[in-house]
Amino acid sequence: MSGLHASELGASGAIFLGQIVVLLLTARLLGELLCRFGQPPVMGQLLAGVILGPSILGHIAPAAELALFPHAPAQRAMLDAVAQLGVLLLLLLTGMETREPASSGPSSSFHRAIARSAAGFSGPFAIVLARREHRSGRLRTPLNILVPVSGTAVSRRGAELAVALAQGSRGSVTALHIAGRAASRRSLRERLGLRFGRHDEIDDEPSSNPITNEIVQLARAYSVNVRSAVRSHREAETAILREIGAGRHDLVVMGVSQRPGDTLNFGEVASVLLERAECSLVFLAAEPAAKPELPANPK
Repeated sequence: MSGLHASELGASGAIFLGQIVVLLLTARLLGELLCRFGQPPVMGQLLAGVILGPSILGHIAPAAELALFPHAPAQRAMLDAVAQLGVLLLLLLTGMETREPASSGPSSSFHRAIARSAAGFSGPFAIVLARREHRSGRLRTPLNILVPVSGTAVSRRGAELAVALAQGSRGSVTALHIAGRAASRRSLRERLGLRFGRHDEIDDEPSSNPITNEIVQLARAYSVNVRSAVRSHREAETAILREIGAGRHDLVVMGVSQRPGDTLNFGEVASVLLERAECSLVFLAAEPAAKPELPANPK
């Protein structure tokens, strides 16, 4: 914008102010309208952007759309900057409007407003559920993060986010891998443990586990305090819940895959954690929901 003359800069600023006024008025009117039909105002605000964009206004009246939203790079740069700020504010307001009362108990399903918002994102998104001391919005102590890992790209994304959060809060990360059971490979000590009551969980040696070692190396590269744990258990969700209590973790970060269907669902483990975990949760969906396979047409 430094190459613009004073007259061009003034005209560009006037158009920018006109864009903001039109966007705010349209978003406000549609938000109020949808509220009367029992819908959240954010749906009307999103609809305003669609109506004023090339999809509707640009198709019906292209000259009006071009006059209101010129294609000049400097003009677009100003509007893009405000748009990025608007996205951040939208996510903030969505979280504030869907905050559950403190008296309500945890549920195995997401709030419908969260499900609607997630359905509108075609790319990666994260859902954060603040619990216990985090509900106040203040972070008084470094985060003690537990991140379940399985060696997949999805769990790797969750681990990367966990490391970033731990670095930002000067906290720590525990990489937890739930190993499968192979009865033929159990040692004598493990079989005796099973015989005398330790039938539900076995601690394996974390230093020899390549899945947790990868996360340990990642965390150490960013100078984050990290430890690893490997558990063998019939139910992964039970092992995670036990590790939360044993390690006194205040946050679980989990990479998840969205299941196909009409409801927002990340699988059984995520549902159990959503219902039973007492600490805060972050579910990172780094991949779009898989489409259900259509049955083959009989020949």
